[in-house]
Amino acid sequence: MIWWTGKTLAAALIQVVDPAVAVYSGNQLDAATEANLRDRGVKVYWTQRDGAIQWSPTAGFQTALTTDQDAIALE
Repeated sequence: MIWWTGKTLAAALIQVVDPAVAVYSGNQLDAATEANLRDRGVKVYWTQRDGAIQWSPTAGFQTALTTDQDAIALE
């Protein structure tokens, strides 16, 4: 899991960390970083859209808010 502001993340860092989930809390997600994460199958959550992100051993990651769109993750 990686949590960041949405600014550019180096591809090498993403490769080393190899997250299954990414949470960003900024105003805008860097398009290249988003593409890199999606290409790796990483679920991306955005706190401004999804609200608080919760984790439990039984349910995994869940969002506090839901919308008409896919609020669980950008896939």
